[in-house]
Amino acid sequence: MTKTPTVETPAENAHFYLLSVLSQTGELLTALTECVEQGGGLVKKSEDLGLRKLAYPINRHLELHLLSVFFETDGEKARKIEQEVTHEDGVERLLLTRWNAPLEQSERINRSRFKDSANRRTEAHV
Repeated sequence: MTKTPTVETPAENAHFYLLSVLSQTGELLTALTECVEQGGGLVKKSEDLGLRKLAYPINRHLELHLLSVFFETDGEKARKIEQEVTHEDGVERLLLTRWNAPLEQSERINRSRFKDSANRRTEAHV
């Protein structure tokens, strides 16, 4: 009796990924979500985090929009999506990372960082 090889479906080996993009405008967000969906990813959350001051100039820009897209897919499709987004017009920099925490956790971390920095500022002025 021979065993037939089992083929894993994307749901079995799928992971959450965070695609962070620096662009000149926030209008690129819809194009990014479409690119992820066309590449086989399932978009869970996407947001424009606004204009951010940069620590150093990127392509002569001191401020760029930070866009984030949380999506679910397997590793091979994630690499293809990253290559497609790299060639998108308006993308200055991008970073694709695997996201292991719940999606709501990023909001809690940002709120706690904001509170900590506000407390430090008030303590410094006292």
